[in-house]
Amino acid sequence: MKILQQGHMDGFCLLYAVANAFKALTCPTQTASRFVEEQRNVWRKLVSVTPSLHNFASGKGSCFSTSTEQRFLELCAAAISNRSKESFSVHRITKIEEISESVTENSVVVLALGKEARTKRCTMGDHWICIVDTEDKEFLIACSYTDYLDNKNGNKKKEDDQKKTSGESPCYNRPFNNRITKKELSKKAIGRSLYKFRYEANIRVSGDRESCKP
Repeated sequence: MKILQQGHMDGFCLLYAVANAFKALTCPTQTASRFVEEQRNVWRKLVSVTPSLHNFASGKGSCFSTSTEQRFLELCAAAISNRSKESFSVHRITKIEEISESVTENSVVVLALGKEARTKRCTMGDHWICIVDTEDKEFLIACSYTDYLDNKNGNKKKEDDQKKTSGESPCYNRPFNNRITKKELSKKAIGRSLYKFRYEANIRVSGDRESCKP
């Protein structure tokens, strides 16, 4: 790869993690391109409440205090909520052991990984991801940077291996593109940066959203 891509120098992974959380909870079967086409307003709303665009755009990322970080995620949830149809809420998780029970039919977990976190497809660090499901001793994750790192390292996996590390999750049918063992995550997750992202739908619009067709 000789052409610069988005993500090489910016630090928007937290916003992407939140966007992936929104997508996992509302439009899990929709393609990414279709989601971008129909839900671009979600990204605009997230950007509108960002405390420091300079930090994100310069690559410094979300180097905020815990209180600022939590308040920002609460604003993200409020910004993309539609009071008449659906609402989102964010709650800080205080213990890594609570992550598994926080991934449910109506919630996912957004968290930050420290340096040298070993996932099934690549090693990453100082990066935000979204945990969309669990399976045995692993977490299934939606990661905005995995594909770039995988290609950067020249990993050429067999088709069967690709199916094991990406696809639709077994419990909640959510898209994922990487895995990390619970043991590794317990060592590499940044304890102060763990958040449960919860979705609640009005009973009249529960089920598939008309605007979220694949």
